[in-house]
This record gives sequence, C-alpha cells and structure tokens, in this order.
Amino acid sequence: MQTKTNGFLDSRAPVSTSELHAPPASGVNLKAGASATWPTGMSTDRQALIGALTFMEITESCRPTVAEIIAWVDDCLVQPGYMKRPMRIHEHGSGIVFLDGNLSRPAQDMVLRQIIRNAKKEIYAMLEGLSTSIQDDRFIGYFVATGRVLMKTRNGQGLWTPQPRFNDGLSDIVLALFVADILQNRQSYEERLTVCAECNRISFRPTSHDKQPCNRHGLGAFAALMRTG
Repeated sequence: MQTKTNGFLDSRAPVSTSELHAPPASGVNLKAGASATWPTGMSTDRQALIGALTFMEITESCRPTVAEIIAWVDDCLVQPGYMKRPMRIHEHGSGIVFLDGNLSRPAQDMVLRQIIRNAKKEIYAMLEGLSTSIQDDRFIGYFVATGRVLMKTRNGQGLWTPQPRFNDGLSDIVLALFVADILQNRQSYEERLTVCAECNRISFRPTSHDKQPCNRHGLGAFAALMRTG
C-alpha cells in the first residue's frame, strides 16, 4: 500500500492493537472506537476493509460534511482504483448530494446526513446477517453476480476487488468494500465479527473466544444478538 501522509490511508499505521484506526484525512477527526473495532493485527493490504471501516467512523459524527465524504471517496475508492469519483452520492429514497466542490450548502449537509443514516441502516442489516448463529449471506452472492466484486490477479494471486457502479447508492458502495474483504477473509468474519444489538457497532473480537463485541454494551448486547439468530 502506498503511503498517503495527508489522507486516510498510511502504510505506517499500527497493526498490533484491537482498536486499529487509519489516520484521518486533513480536517477530518476519527472518533476513536465510535462505530467499529478494527481487527487485531489487520494487514494494511486489506484496503477494502480499511475503506469500509473508515467510512463507518467518519460518519459517526452527527454532522458529517460533504468535504469529509469527498476526502473519503478520493482516498478509499478512487486512489485504490475501485471506481472513478462519482459526481453525486445518493441512497434510495434519501435525496442526492453532488460532489462538485461547492461545499457551502447547508441544505446539502442536511440531505447528506439523511443519506448516510439510511445507508448505514442497510449496511448494519446486511452485516448482522453474518454475525448471528444462523448466517444470511445472500447479499454476498448479489455483489458477485452483478460484478460489483470481481476476482482479479495481483502478484500471481487471486484477490477479490470491489468494483461498485458509478450510480450505486452509498450503501452498495460501502458494502462492495465489505464483501470483497469478506470473500478474501471469510474465516475472520465467521469467528470474530459481531454487530451490537444495542448500538449496531461493528466489532471484530480480538480472538474467536472473546464474547464481548461492544465496549459500550458488553455481554448483554451479545446475548440479545444471539437470540436473533
């Protein structure tokens, strides 16, 4: 991975702690532990997962800005070659925000918050299907069948790569990142992924034996989640 000193991605990021956070882009503050716990010892080669979890964290703020989303798009989607920068972002039934560089639009920020809110609901719902005792992974097949995740060859090895469409909704773009990483690292998700039943926090437990998915709600949330399976 190339170092990008003023962006989200930095090859010098620590990889030995369970609360692994990618460095923020200029002007963006990641709220540590806000909406995701990063996998212990995660390789910085897992660009798709870094992009997905970075989105979950920068949007934890109740007032994410268009500038933050543009920075995320550029660093986590365009720079790795997953897609060209879209002219707009949208989510089904939530309106449209244009990524045209005109950032001083209060009305746009209000629409953006609604887009993000609805997109994250969809993302949580899909990932929760992987974290229950009876798994529902049908969404993975959809992303493969529609070409939104493709197997490519890098250095002689197969690599699942996100290829979201230019006009995809925001949830589909972020889910394409997750799906590519799931297909490449399925065992990690089967053994360690949880989604807190109380706050929807995405967590990767440090070990497969650790049953506390959320540092806010602990074992009670885990028990509630397991009852949904």
